[in-house]
Amino acid sequence: MDQKEIIYSDWNNIVSDVRSDAVFADRNKSYGAYWIRKNYNRVAILAFYIAAGSFTLALTSPLIYHWIKGHGADTEVEKKEVIADLMAPPPVNPDEPPPPPPPPPVVQQIKFTPPVVVDKPIQEEPPPVLQEDLADKNIGTQNIDSGLKEAPPPDPVVETKGAGTEPFTWVQEMPEFPGGNDALQAYIQKHIVYPAVARENGIQGRVIVRFVVDENGKVKMANVPKGMGIGGGCDEEALRGVNSITQFKPGKQNGHAVPVWFTVPVIFKLQ
Repeated sequence: MDQKEIIYSDWNNIVSDVRSDAVFADRNKSYGAYWIRKNYNRVAILAFYIAAGSFTLALTSPLIYHWIKGHGADTEVEKKEVIADLMAPPPVNPDEPPPPPPPPPVVQQIKFTPPVVVDKPIQEEPPPVLQEDLADKNIGTQNIDSGLKEAPPPDPVVETKGAGTEPFTWVQEMPEFPGGNDALQAYIQKHIVYPAVARENGIQGRVIVRFVVDENGKVKMANVPKGMGIGGGCDEEALRGVNSITQFKPGKQNGHAVPVWFTVPVIFKLQ
Protein backbone atom coordinates (compact mmCIF):
# COMPACT_ATOMS: atom_id res chain seq x y z
CA MET A 1 0.00 0.00 0.00
CA ASP A 2 1.53 3.31 -1.08
CA GLN A 3 1.59 6.54 0.85
CA LYS A 4 -1.50 7.89 -0.91
CA GLU A 5 -3.65 4.92 0.00
CA ILE A 6 -2.52 5.14 3.66
CA ILE A 7 -3.47 8.80 3.85
CA TYR A 8 -6.82 8.12 2.19
CA SER A 9 -7.55 5.26 4.61
CA ASP A 10 -6.70 7.37 7.64
CA TRP A 11 -8.84 10.20 6.34
CA ASN A 12 -11.95 8.02 6.36
CA ASN A 13 -11.34 7.32 10.07
CA ILE A 14 -12.85 10.29 11.86
CA VAL A 15 -10.67 9.86 14.97
CA SER A 16 -7.38 9.10 13.19
CA ASP A 17 -4.37 11.22 14.16
CA VAL A 18 -3.66 12.01 10.50
CA ARG A 19 -7.08 13.48 9.93
CA SER A 20 -7.06 15.33 13.28
CA ASP A 21 -3.65 16.91 12.55
CA ALA A 22 -4.79 17.88 9.05
CA VAL A 23 -8.05 19.41 10.22
CA PHE A 24 -6.49 21.33 13.14
CA ALA A 25 -3.21 22.19 11.36
CA ASP A 26 -3.80 25.94 11.33
CA ARG A 27 -6.35 26.04 14.16
CA ASN A 28 -6.36 26.22 17.94
CA LYS A 29 -5.62 22.70 19.16
CA SER A 30 -6.60 23.67 22.70
CA TYR A 31 -10.19 23.50 21.49
CA GLY A 32 -12.12 20.62 23.06
CA ALA A 33 -12.90 18.86 19.77
CA TYR A 34 -9.24 18.22 19.03
CA TRP A 35 -8.65 16.69 22.49
CA ILE A 36 -11.72 14.43 22.11
CA ARG A 37 -10.49 13.16 18.73
CA LYS A 38 -6.92 12.56 19.96
CA ASN A 39 -8.01 10.66 23.14
CA TYR A 40 -11.12 8.93 21.75
CA ASN A 41 -9.63 5.41 21.69
CA ARG A 42 -8.27 5.63 25.23
CA VAL A 43 -11.51 7.07 26.63
CA ALA A 44 -13.59 4.43 24.83
CA ILE A 45 -11.44 1.56 26.23
CA LEU A 46 -11.66 3.05 29.76
CA ALA A 47 -15.44 3.40 29.48
CA PHE A 48 -15.71 -0.21 28.28
CA TYR A 49 -13.75 -1.53 31.25
CA ILE A 50 -15.85 0.53 33.71
CA ALA A 51 -19.12 -0.66 32.17
CA ALA A 52 -17.95 -4.28 32.10
CA GLY A 53 -16.81 -4.10 35.72
CA SER A 54 -20.07 -2.56 36.90
CA PHE A 55 -22.09 -5.20 35.03
CA THR A 56 -19.98 -8.02 36.48
CA LEU A 57 -20.29 -6.59 40.01
CA ALA A 58 -24.09 -6.29 39.66
CA LEU A 59 -24.34 -9.94 38.61
CA THR A 60 -22.05 -11.32 41.29
CA SER A 61 -23.13 -9.13 44.26
CA PRO A 62 -25.98 -11.53 45.35
CA LEU A 63 -23.57 -14.46 45.28
CA ILE A 64 -21.01 -12.52 47.30
CA TYR A 65 -23.67 -11.49 49.83
CA HIS A 66 -24.90 -15.07 50.34
CA TRP A 67 -21.33 -16.33 50.64
CA ILE A 68 -20.49 -13.77 53.33
CA LYS A 69 -23.74 -14.49 55.19
CA GLY A 70 -23.25 -18.26 55.07
CA HIS A 71 -19.66 -17.95 56.17
CA GLY A 72 -20.66 -15.86 59.17
CA ALA A 73 -23.41 -18.36 60.15
CA ASP A 74 -20.82 -21.09 60.60
CA THR A 75 -19.51 -19.31 63.69
CA GLU A 76 -21.31 -20.80 66.65
CA VAL A 77 -21.98 -18.66 69.69
CA GLU A 78 -21.30 -20.35 72.95
CA LYS A 79 -24.44 -20.52 75.05
CA LYS A 80 -24.26 -20.81 78.79
CA GLU A 81 -27.31 -22.01 80.67
CA VAL A 82 -27.88 -20.29 84.01
CA ILE A 83 -30.29 -21.88 86.48
CA ALA A 84 -31.71 -19.47 89.04
CA ASP A 85 -32.69 -20.92 92.37
CA LEU A 86 -35.74 -18.95 93.50
CA MET A 87 -37.15 -19.08 96.99
CA ALA A 88 -40.64 -20.48 97.45
CA PRO A 89 -43.32 -17.88 98.31
CA PRO A 90 -44.51 -17.76 101.92
CA PRO A 91 -47.65 -19.79 102.69
CA VAL A 92 -50.97 -17.95 102.48
CA ASN A 93 -53.21 -18.05 105.53
CA PRO A 94 -56.83 -18.41 104.31
CA ASP A 95 -58.19 -17.12 107.62
CA GLU A 96 -56.26 -13.87 107.45
CA PRO A 97 -58.41 -10.99 106.14
CA PRO A 98 -57.17 -9.21 103.02
CA PRO A 99 -55.37 -5.91 103.52
CA PRO A 100 -57.56 -2.81 103.34
CA PRO A 101 -57.56 -0.93 100.03
CA PRO A 102 -55.40 2.17 99.85
CA PRO A 103 -57.19 5.44 100.68
CA PRO A 104 -58.31 7.52 97.71
CA PRO A 105 -56.04 10.38 96.76
CA VAL A 106 -56.83 13.67 98.42
CA VAL A 107 -58.14 16.18 95.94
CA GLN A 108 -57.55 19.73 97.03
CA GLN A 109 -60.59 21.92 96.48
CA ILE A 110 -61.04 25.65 96.71
CA LYS A 111 -64.31 26.86 98.18
CA PHE A 112 -66.06 29.31 95.89
CA THR A 113 -67.91 32.10 97.65
CA PRO A 114 -70.58 33.58 95.37
CA PRO A 115 -70.52 37.36 95.10
CA VAL A 116 -73.24 39.31 96.88
CA VAL A 117 -75.12 41.77 94.67
CA VAL A 118 -76.48 44.76 96.60
CA ASP A 119 -78.32 47.89 95.54
CA LYS A 120 -76.02 50.21 97.50
CA PRO A 121 -72.23 50.17 97.78
CA ILE A 122 -70.94 48.37 100.85
CA GLN A 123 -69.35 50.73 103.32
CA GLU A 124 -66.21 49.42 104.88
CA GLU A 125 -66.16 49.35 108.66
CA PRO A 126 -63.61 51.69 110.24
CA PRO A 127 -60.63 49.97 111.81
CA PRO A 128 -60.73 49.50 115.59
CA VAL A 129 -59.09 52.10 117.78
CA LEU A 130 -55.70 50.96 119.04
CA GLN A 131 -54.39 51.53 122.55
CA GLU A 132 -51.54 53.64 121.17
CA ASP A 133 -54.05 56.06 119.63
CA LEU A 134 -55.60 56.71 123.08
CA ALA A 135 -52.30 57.49 124.78
CA ASP A 136 -52.63 61.29 124.33
CA LYS A 137 -56.43 61.44 124.85
CA ASN A 138 -58.11 62.67 128.04
CA ILE A 139 -60.92 60.53 129.43
CA GLY A 140 -63.91 62.64 130.51
CA THR A 141 -66.08 62.10 133.57
CA GLN A 142 -69.38 63.37 132.08
CA ASN A 143 -71.70 61.71 129.54
CA ILE A 144 -72.11 63.76 126.40
CA ASP A 145 -75.23 63.44 124.25
CA SER A 146 -74.09 62.67 120.73
CA GLY A 147 -77.52 63.35 119.23
CA LEU A 148 -77.84 59.79 117.88
CA LYS A 149 -81.09 57.99 118.56
CA GLU A 150 -81.50 54.30 119.12
CA ALA A 151 -82.87 52.46 116.10
CA PRO A 152 -86.53 51.38 116.46
CA PRO A 153 -87.17 47.67 116.91
CA PRO A 154 -87.96 45.71 113.75
CA ASP A 155 -91.57 45.07 112.82
CA PRO A 156 -92.91 41.76 114.10
CA VAL A 157 -93.15 38.96 111.55
CA VAL A 158 -96.76 38.22 110.75
CA GLU A 159 -97.36 34.75 109.41
CA THR A 160 -99.76 34.57 106.48
CA LYS A 161 -102.73 32.30 107.03
CA GLY A 162 -104.04 30.08 104.24
CA ALA A 163 -106.98 32.29 103.26
CA GLY A 164 -106.24 34.55 100.30
CA THR A 165 -102.74 33.23 99.60
CA GLU A 166 -101.47 31.80 96.32
CA PRO A 167 -101.41 27.99 96.18
CA PHE A 168 -98.10 26.42 97.16
CA THR A 169 -96.32 23.85 95.04
CA TRP A 170 -94.69 22.14 98.01
CA VAL A 171 -95.24 22.53 101.75
CA GLN A 172 -93.99 20.92 104.91
CA GLU A 173 -97.13 18.76 105.22
CA MET A 174 -98.62 17.85 101.85
CA PRO A 175 -102.40 17.29 101.47
CA GLU A 176 -103.51 13.70 102.00
CA PHE A 177 -106.66 11.79 101.07
CA PRO A 178 -108.17 9.78 103.95
CA GLY A 179 -106.61 6.33 103.65
CA GLY A 180 -103.66 7.39 101.47
CA ASN A 181 -102.98 7.21 97.73
CA ASP A 182 -104.41 3.71 97.30
CA ALA A 183 -107.72 4.84 98.75
CA LEU A 184 -107.66 7.89 96.47
CA GLN A 185 -107.17 5.74 93.35
CA ALA A 186 -109.93 3.36 94.45
CA TYR A 187 -112.32 6.30 95.02
CA ILE A 188 -111.67 7.80 91.58
CA GLN A 189 -112.00 4.45 89.77
CA LYS A 190 -115.32 3.87 91.56
CA HIS A 191 -116.73 7.28 90.59
CA ILE A 192 -115.80 7.36 86.88
CA VAL A 193 -117.36 5.61 83.88
CA TYR A 194 -115.35 4.53 80.83
CA PRO A 195 -116.49 6.83 77.99
CA ALA A 196 -118.29 5.02 75.15
CA VAL A 197 -116.32 6.90 72.46
CA ALA A 198 -113.02 5.87 74.01
CA ARG A 199 -114.18 2.26 74.41
CA GLU A 200 -115.33 2.04 70.77
CA ASN A 201 -112.07 3.52 69.44
CA GLY A 202 -109.81 1.52 71.74
CA ILE A 203 -108.49 4.60 73.54
CA GLN A 204 -106.74 3.86 76.82
CA GLY A 205 -103.95 5.34 78.87
CA ARG A 206 -103.24 7.77 81.71
CA VAL A 207 -104.77 11.21 82.27
CA ILE A 208 -102.91 13.60 84.59
CA VAL A 209 -105.24 15.84 86.62
CA ARG A 210 -103.88 18.86 88.48
CA PHE A 211 -105.96 20.62 91.12
CA VAL A 212 -105.69 22.71 94.30
CA VAL A 213 -106.53 21.42 97.75
CA ASP A 214 -107.50 24.58 99.63
CA GLU A 215 -107.06 25.32 103.34
CA ASN A 216 -110.40 23.64 104.03
CA GLY A 217 -109.52 20.43 102.18
CA LYS A 218 -111.79 21.15 99.19
CA VAL A 219 -110.84 20.41 95.57
CA LYS A 220 -110.64 23.49 93.34
CA MET A 221 -109.25 24.54 89.95
CA ALA A 222 -109.04 20.97 88.60
CA ASN A 223 -107.61 20.81 85.08
CA VAL A 224 -105.77 18.53 82.67
CA PRO A 225 -102.45 20.17 81.62
CA LYS A 226 -101.74 20.44 77.92
CA GLY A 227 -100.41 17.19 76.51
CA MET A 228 -101.38 15.20 79.63
CA GLY A 229 -104.72 13.85 78.32
CA ILE A 230 -105.68 11.05 75.93
CA GLY A 231 -108.98 12.37 74.48
CA GLY A 232 -112.07 10.38 73.63
CA GLY A 233 -113.94 11.86 76.61
CA CYS A 234 -111.43 10.40 79.11
CA ASP A 235 -110.11 13.83 80.11
CA GLU A 236 -113.57 15.13 80.99
CA GLU A 237 -114.45 11.95 82.88
CA ALA A 238 -111.23 12.15 84.90
CA LEU A 239 -112.02 15.76 85.85
CA ARG A 240 -115.54 14.73 86.90
CA GLY A 241 -114.18 11.96 89.12
CA VAL A 242 -111.66 14.29 90.80
CA ASN A 243 -114.21 17.07 91.36
CA SER A 244 -116.46 14.57 93.12
CA ILE A 245 -113.90 14.22 95.94
CA THR A 246 -115.50 15.75 99.03
CA GLN A 247 -112.71 16.02 101.54
CA PHE A 248 -108.88 16.10 101.74
CA LYS A 249 -106.67 16.59 104.72
CA PRO A 250 -105.29 20.09 103.88
CA GLY A 251 -101.59 20.82 103.57
CA LYS A 252 -99.79 22.85 106.22
CA GLN A 253 -96.94 25.34 106.23
CA ASN A 254 -95.53 26.51 109.58
CA GLY A 255 -98.48 24.85 111.28
CA HIS A 256 -101.14 26.70 109.24
CA ALA A 257 -103.42 25.17 106.62
CA VAL A 258 -102.63 26.57 103.16
CA PRO A 259 -103.80 25.85 99.58
CA VAL A 260 -101.49 23.43 97.74
CA TRP A 261 -101.31 22.17 94.18
CA PHE A 262 -101.89 18.41 93.93
CA THR A 263 -101.48 16.02 90.99
CA VAL A 264 -103.10 12.61 90.53
CA PRO A 265 -103.02 10.16 87.58
CA VAL A 266 -106.30 8.62 86.40
CA ILE A 267 -105.79 5.37 84.46
CA PHE A 268 -108.21 4.17 81.74
CA LYS A 269 -107.61 0.56 80.70
CA LEU A 270 -109.78 -1.65 78.52
CA GLN A 271 -110.48 -5.10 79.96
